[in-house]
Amino acid sequence: MQQMAQSNTSGGAIGNTALTAFKVMTERYKPQLVNTLPKHLSIDRFLGVAYELLRKNPKLGSCSPDSFFSAILRCAQIGLEPGELVYLVPFKGEVSTIIGYLGLLELVYRSQKVKTVYAEVAYKFDVFDVMLGSSPSVKHIPKNGERTNENIMAVYAVAKIDDSVICQVMYLDEIINAMQRSVSWRYADSKNKDSIWHMHFVQMAKKTVLRRLITYLPKSAEIIQILHDGDS
Repeated sequence: MQQMAQSNTSGGAIGNTALTAFKVMTERYKPQLVNTLPKHLSIDRFLGVAYELLRKNPKLGSCSPDSFFSAILRCAQIGLEPGELVYLVPFKGEVSTIIGYLGLLELVYRSQKVKTVYAEVAYKFDVFDVMLGSSPSVKHIPKNGERTNENIMAVYAVAKIDDSVICQVMYLDEIINAMQRSVSWRYADSKNKDSIWHMHFVQMAKKTVLRRLITYLPKSAEIIQILHDGDS
């Protein structure tokens, strides 16, 4: 999807008239959001964050209010605030959602069976060794160097369940292949480079390897739903 325009590439902010129209739509169905939102999330904060994203991004403001409400309703259903946890992205007049790395990480912990889980980036100048077999492990010692996307060697994810350690490693060419297969990257604005992958490459790379790791982990109901629905 040509979506992925979290940044304000067209300049300015959404007008008051458009923002008011979105607020009217949301307020009309606010009781549905309240009933859907988990207790740990405040409805006022949740909507405040959504309105702030809308205010800052005129491309979101050009989308239909119905699709904006549907997007924040999906955020409510999985119990994540829009923003870095769930990106709101405009595409052909509609607002879509893409789970971010931090959002996926939070959902993994909800299974309550995963003690530790994280993803990290290893650069070409780091010490990086992977051990497979019956006792898999990753040895990563960061070193000084220019931490640019071009210098990435691999991205890895590690999870600990009871006394077991599970890890997954993807090298840069695998990450790039995954990026190029994504709808978000393929339909991005080639001039503005406004896809989530363009703007948040490291976070999306971490999410990609974490999603591969999830195959081998206990899954929360939200994770099962996301895997079923698909997510770019």
